[in-house]
Amino acid sequence: MAPLSSSPGKLKKKKSSHRKRAVPVPATSVPSAPPSRTIRVSTGPQHLRLHLALSLLTHRPLIVRNIRPDDMSCPGLHPHEVSYLRLLDRLTNGSLVDINGTGTELRFRPGVLVGGECEHECPLPAAGQEEGSGRGVGWYLEGLLPLLPFTKEPTKLTLTGITDQGLLPEGTEGRRPVSRGDPSVDYLRAACLPVMMAFGVDGSEAGLGAVPAPGDDSSKNPSAPSLTVLRRGASPGGGGAVLLSCHPVRISLRSGVDLSAAAKIRRVRGTVASCRLPPASASRAASVAKGAALKLLPDVWIHTDVCRGGATEDGKGCGPSPGISCALVAEREDGGVYVAEFTWDPLA
Repeated sequence: MAPLSSSPGKLKKKKSSHRKRAVPVPATSVPSAPPSRTIRVSTGPQHLRLHLALSLLTHRPLIVRNIRPDDMSCPGLHPHEVSYLRLLDRLTNGSLVDINGTGTELRFRPGVLVGGECEHECPLPAAGQEEGSGRGVGWYLEGLLPLLPFTKEPTKLTLTGITDQGLLPEGTEGRRPVSRGDPSVDYLRAACLPVMMAFGVDGSEAGLGAVPAPGDDSSKNPSAPSLTVLRRGASPGGGGAVLLSCHPVRISLRSGVDLSAAAKIRRVRGTVASCRLPPASASRAASVAKGAALKLLPDVWIHTDVCRGGATEDGKGCGPSPGISCALVAEREDGGVYVAEFTWDPLA
């Protein structure tokens, strides 16, 4: 047998079947930033009141950009929009409003809806400014009605300004007047308050009900929202006053109200209000509207509210501008309503 060689170079090492496994080293993962809760709007002042209401109800900050950047005469926020922001600041606690130097960007940090008693003066359209720079009281009420049921305390808000917005001529010829777009107090009282109560804002479980006649508070729930005209004010002088009362909601609201089904008209109610005009003007307007409605159904009743200049014995009176308005409410058998209004400015 041949001797084994002791040369180290000829020795063959046996390959080990065991392989080293690479241990994965955990990478230093950077935690992802939470998604931003800020509501960003780049379409300008369109639906500004709804965006502010969404911010307050969801407690999410709001940024609105491109607010009339190309308007050479009046860029940025208009006076009535700034006034609405100041009103929200008075009804809340801890809200922060930041407007840039040009007024084309708004940053709003919502606070807590508190409510309480508050008085606010709505600015009138200034001389020489474009139409729409000053809005009626109804423009402010439209944005406040979705918010007041969720305040901490009952709200009693007094707004002064234009209660019955005037009309603008159609086109350049001015052949026929058309509505400017701001609803009157009578319109909001007949159209919005019944829907709010149908959702349970008044604390009851009942659905849609009949609209009470003007001045009839016997059938109303004391905790239901109410709109009261303290003093009429026509466009452009204003001088009117409105009291809005609303209690906070303490129960769960209904998830929805179905108004899609067709129903017959049960009766027609209405209000014709005049400021600084002869009483016969309101009576004639009510007579004409009643005659048109009587051709369709017999139950028609139209109330006239004649307001003269200066303070009266009941403290009502009206503003310095003349005007007349007519609001008609067609009540359905299921409790729904159809509301239409027309406001005429004798100076237009």
